[in-house]
Amino acid sequence: MNFTHNLHKKVLVLLFSALVLAGTGLTFATLPEHRGERMPFSPNENRYFLPFLAPDFGGYFSGFFSRRPNNIRSKQFMDRFDTFVADRFFLREELIILQNGLELLRGKTQINDVYNIGDRLVLAWERQSQQEQFALSLSAIDTFAGFMHENHEARSFIMLIPTAYEVYRDSLPANAPANAPPDSSGGFNHSDQLAFIAGVYEGLEHLRSVDAATLLHKHRSDYIFYRTDHHQTAFGAYLSYTALSARLGFEPLNLASFNIEHASSSFRGTLFSRTLNSRITPDLISLYTPKINAPELLLYFMGEDVTEQRGDLFWREYLYADENHNDKYMVFMGGNYPIVQIDTDANNDRAILIFKDSYANAILPLLANHYSRITVADMRYIRGGIDEFIGLSEYEQVLFLYSVPNFEEAIIAKELTELGNLADLKFM
Repeated sequence: MNFTHNLHKKVLVLLFSALVLAGTGLTFATLPEHRGERMPFSPNENRYFLPFLAPDFGGYFSGFFSRRPNNIRSKQFMDRFDTFVADRFFLREELIILQNGLELLRGKTQINDVYNIGDRLVLAWERQSQQEQFALSLSAIDTFAGFMHENHEARSFIMLIPTAYEVYRDSLPANAPANAPPDSSGGFNHSDQLAFIAGVYEGLEHLRSVDAATLLHKHRSDYIFYRTDHHQTAFGAYLSYTALSARLGFEPLNLASFNIEHASSSFRGTLFSRTLNSRITPDLISLYTPKINAPELLLYFMGEDVTEQRGDLFWREYLYADENHNDKYMVFMGGNYPIVQIDTDANNDRAILIFKDSYANAILPLLANHYSRITVADMRYIRGGIDEFIGLSEYEQVLFLYSVPNFEEAIIAKELTELGNLADLKFM
């Protein structure tokens, strides 16, 4: 009995080892050449793979040469080689799809922090533990808003947009963290985005809050979030724009005022890339353009230098996938840049400074109808020197426009201090 059992185990181990060796051999045998490297980009996962690092056998017995990253004795080389093989393993994507499909058939609803609820993928969220740094950022925002009002008579606003994880909360499994009871120690649910938003708004003295959540919940049965991506759709962005209008003091254009172009019906976003779940219906990307009086635009993309100028907020080259334009959501402004200045021919002197994440990219084409200048700063990509490009006296309004997850992770105290020259103010 034991002999037979041990024999079966040995046969299985040998078969598994043979499959791994055969798979590794086929991996190297079937790698296509691409610009001198071996398949460095995965369009489905929307990421670059590590290029192959040729091993150095010459220093195998030398302690000095073993420090080289390509020496086969170095841990760095072995880790890199493991990643290289894993990324390109023969039929890798097909095996991942098969594994994830079997998990779903077994009743599992979450894969790689992504929930599958019907014909929709939803990214999970839970508050991070770096609360001290987050408190510093909140204090910096409030101090900056007070500084802008006192020194430049500028009003400051904040709008935090809940994600699909909050809006479709009642469709998540009962055991999802969003549906958990409040934490007995902290008194709140660490995945409750509405509670998070309320706590942020209550703690800010010098900013006026904008409620996006109520309108999004009201329209939750509409197409307001992409099925395969974590962003809002164009209509979701339109709802956020209308929520902003009352606070910022402009009359929003109604839907009938726009030409709505359905620019692509084959968008598969970041959540598809995490799961490779092709059973979810691809998404529709729509572009809203005013039927009359569409503003003429000039965009300046600024970093160390003014790097580029464009006259359109829609970058249509991203609708046609290749390795340089694979994320179709980047049709909105071409993605994220440290600082973008948008000048329009709007017949007013209104100027607004917006600190934002990628959720704002689909809202900016709508806001451009109401301002002569919009300056956008994405603090995730700014590495000092922001005050060289932004003159604070130009703006009558300041807006912090973020999704809940990105705002909670934002580390912006240092940059705001430099921008407002606030080092002497007591929030650090």
